[in-house]
Amino acid sequence: MIKVAAAAAVVLVLGGFVTVLGSRNSTGVEKTAEQTEGITAAEATAEETVEEVTEGPVKEPWEDYEEDIQEIIRCCEAGEYDEARDVLRGIRVYEWLEEQDGPIIIEAENGKVLGFYQLENGDKIKYMVYYGDYADGERQGEGAWFSQGNTYTGFGEWESGVPNGAWEAATSYAIQTYGSVDVGPVHMSGTVHDGLWDGEVTIRIEKRFDSAYNEDDTFAGSFTDGKWDVIYVMEADDKAELSFSYRGMGEGTYEGMTEYVVAEDPYSPNISGSLKTTYTVLDPEECCSVVGFGAEEWLPYPIVRDVPVEGGAGLEDAVIIG
Repeated sequence: MIKVAAAAAVVLVLGGFVTVLGSRNSTGVEKTAEQTEGITAAEATAEETVEEVTEGPVKEPWEDYEEDIQEIIRCCEAGEYDEARDVLRGIRVYEWLEEQDGPIIIEAENGKVLGFYQLENGDKIKYMVYYGDYADGERQGEGAWFSQGNTYTGFGEWESGVPNGAWEAATSYAIQTYGSVDVGPVHMSGTVHDGLWDGEVTIRIEKRFDSAYNEDDTFAGSFTDGKWDVIYVMEADDKAELSFSYRGMGEGTYEGMTEYVVAEDPYSPNISGSLKTTYTVLDPEECCSVVGFGAEEWLPYPIVRDVPVEGGAGLEDAVIIG
C-alpha cells in the first residue's frame, strides 16, 4: 500500500511501515488521527461533503507501480544500481516529478527512503535517485545517489541534505573505446565538503583489454574546494616526445593546448623505469563535485599520458607547482 503523507516534498509510505489513519481533505492528502481530532465541527462537515461527492479514493499514478518500487528498493539495498535502473526504465518518474513542487520520497519498511529528484541546469534536466538514510525531512547519514540514466553512481555520507564526508563515485559507462575494447568507467574516492571534492582522492580507470596488460590505472591527486591541485604544467610545445597511454588517440590530438597534470600513478614508473603515467586535464579550474552540487559534470574526461621520467620533453621544461 502507498499512502500520501505530505504535499510539498511528497512523502510516500510503502508496505505498511507507517500506518496513518484518518480522512482525506480536499487536496487528497491524508490526515493523521491527531489532526482529525483537532478539526472543528464545520471542518468535519466539509470533509464529509467532500467524501460524498468523491467517487472512491484518490489514486496517484505511482500506486500502479508498487511492485516495481519494491524491486528498486531491493536492488538498491543490495547495491545493484544498474539493475535498479533497468526497473526504472519501465516507470515514468519524470511525469510524476513534473506535477510536483519537490522530490518524491518513498519510505521503505527498513526505515530507509527511496527518493526521486529533478535537477535543472539551464535548459537541461537530469533525473536522480537517492536511496539511504533520511531524518528531519532531509538526506542524513549514508546514502546512494545515482542517475536514472546510465551515467553516474555515487555513495557516501550526507549531512543536512548535502554530501559531506567520505564519498565514492563512478561513471557507469566507458569513457573511451580502444579499437573494439572499452576503457572505463572512472572511479574516484575521497572526501567531499558541501558536495565539492576536497582533499586527497584516488582515481581508478578500468581497462578491459584482452591481454596481459589489462590492469586498471590508478592515480593519486587532490582537490581544494572542488578545484584540482595542479602538480605541474605541460605547455603545448613541451609535448612532442610524450606518448599517449591507452586512449587510442594519435599523437598531436591536443597539439597547441596546455595540459595540467593533476594526478600521477603511484605505481609508476614502469618496469623499465623510463615512463610515469599521468592524469591530465585541459582546465584545472573546472569544478568537480557530486552531481547536482556545484558542477554540471562531476568529473572532466581525463587525458592519460605516459611521460618520460628523466630528460624527456614535458618534465625538464615543466612548470612545477609546489
